[in-house]
Amino acid sequence: MCHAINASPRKTGAFSLVEITITVAVVGLLAAIGVIGIGNVVNTSHAQKLQADTVTLNSAIQSYIASGGSVDNVQSVDDLLMRLKTRIDNSIAARIPGLSSSMIDPRVTTVMQSGAESLTADARVVWDPATNRLKIVSSGGIGVKEFRLDEDLAEVTGATVDRTTAMKYSGQSTWIWDYQDAGLPAAPKGPSSFPVNPNVTLG
Repeated sequence: MCHAINASPRKTGAFSLVEITITVAVVGLLAAIGVIGIGNVVNTSHAQKLQADTVTLNSAIQSYIASGGSVDNVQSVDDLLMRLKTRIDNSIAARIPGLSSSMIDPRVTTVMQSGAESLTADARVVWDPATNRLKIVSSGGIGVKEFRLDEDLAEVTGATVDRTTAMKYSGQSTWIWDYQDAGLPAAPKGPSSFPVNPNVTLG
């Protein structure tokens, strides 16, 4: 018995040029969306870290001032960090109420914006002398774009200072606080004079 041989060509599955083009376009679109999404996540994370660092440093400023530190004439964020890294000299540390060590890790350092970055609306940290605090702004010149830990500064100890405090623990007497006589204010000489209004009429 003879069987007929089917000579028609076998069809194989394949993508057409249109399907490939559509697939490449879809993959490209998804990749672009992914890059934008990752960029937004990175920017959000950076902003949140900058906010958290600023809150922490502002708390350190309050502790520093409460322990007798001064932020008078602070010119920049770096100047402020140098003050926060100071510690009270060991010879008087035991007589100072509050914290006598440095307020921040000696490794803390700043990364400043470039000139071009300062022209953008990117968040940056600046020193506000009116409030004695760090604040985050989005304009107004070059600021700190990031706080980092520099391991090269790990062995650097802050300068020792004698912070001026209102009261110190007693160094010699049995009292808790040292007591010093204060001179009485000088009394004014002669009779006191008060301005009067000669135009007042009595009713």
